[in-house]
Amino acid sequence: IYKASDDNLDGYSEVEVATTGVDINEYFKPTIQGGYGYGWRDTFIKFRSPLIVEGTNGFDMFNNYAFETPPALIGTEKLKSAMRMFYTSNYLKYVPDFDTSNVTTMYAMFQYCQNLITVPKLNASKVVVIANIFGNCNNLTNLGGLENLGQA
Repeated sequence: IYKASDDNLDGYSEVEVATTGVDINEYFKPTIQGGYGYGWRDTFIKFRSPLIVEGTNGFDMFNNYAFETPPALIGTEKLKSAMRMFYTSNYLKYVPDFDTSNVTTMYAMFQYCQNLITVPKLNASKVVVIANIFGNCNNLTNLGGLENLGQA
């Protein structure tokens, strides 16, 4: 249990936080490698799932993602931009179902995901920019479709 008073934080409210039950080694490797295309993606072992997405900008959110499937995504109904959201995620094979009902930009959303096989139906009713969404996705064989594309 952590106590603020242990760090001489006089004048601050004291909070006790139990830290048992979480092993950081489940989520991160002990070392990080630098250089282009390395770093964070080679450090993560897994993400928590579901993952809560906050804000409206998904730009590069999972760029260079190092796993076959991202975690379940909650809160994506607020996203306006999914530009390059999964760009160059060469390990990515499957994308979970997530809410794209307010997305206006899907530019290069999955571009260069060379091993991508499955993308669920995406609500494209507000999309106005969609170029290169599946560029170089040579293994994409199961596409749920772009629902209501052209309505925006």
